[in-house]
Amino acid sequence: MPNTLLIFGGSGFIGQKICQKAIEQGYHVYSISTHGKPSINENWVNHANMTWIASDVVKHDTWQNDIPDSIHYCINLIGILKQTTKQTYVNSIIKPNDIISNWATTKQIPYLFLSAKFGPSDYIKAKKEAESLIISQDNQNTIVYSGLVTDKNHLLKQTQGVVLKLGAKIPVLSHWCKQVYPIDVNHLACAILNVVKSPDKTSKYVDLTQ
Repeated sequence: MPNTLLIFGGSGFIGQKICQKAIEQGYHVYSISTHGKPSINENWVNHANMTWIASDVVKHDTWQNDIPDSIHYCINLIGILKQTTKQTYVNSIIKPNDIISNWATTKQIPYLFLSAKFGPSDYIKAKKEAESLIISQDNQNTIVYSGLVTDKNHLLKQTQGVVLKLGAKIPVLSHWCKQVYPIDVNHLACAILNVVKSPDKTSKYVDLTQ
């Protein structure tokens, strides 16, 4: 089984969990992010099959020289929920997707983009713009929709998740709450790796909020 993954944003909250699960499942993983290697003391971080690359894909293309030709799947997790003057949706969602998805299409490497169905209006607009490019490309691309990502070690996220689950049972709130229905970060990581292992070639969409 081809087993080399390229994960953009692998040092982030979701990315770390996907990298960890991928290493545990026997993958070779290359993570590219502005921060490079995360400062956590866990065995998988230093595993021989785990490679950390520090690079800003919008500003530099040197990362292309640091990865092997054997990449068999590309995952893009780069993004921010709230933009600032320094970190905008254009530079943190739209441009990275343009660069990475076009590269993957040129190489004909399957590409997965983590999107969302609900959030700040400009955030969703940026996600939709990225999706428009993805669905127009001649490549095996997949758009994954996730709700609020929770973690048992983060009390605030867990609490928000409980509130959303309760809200989903209330008719007046259910439509909104179901669009961001919480998913544990471990379950999300496993779901994304399942897409990698068994992609649905008949659809470009995987909705994990349902």
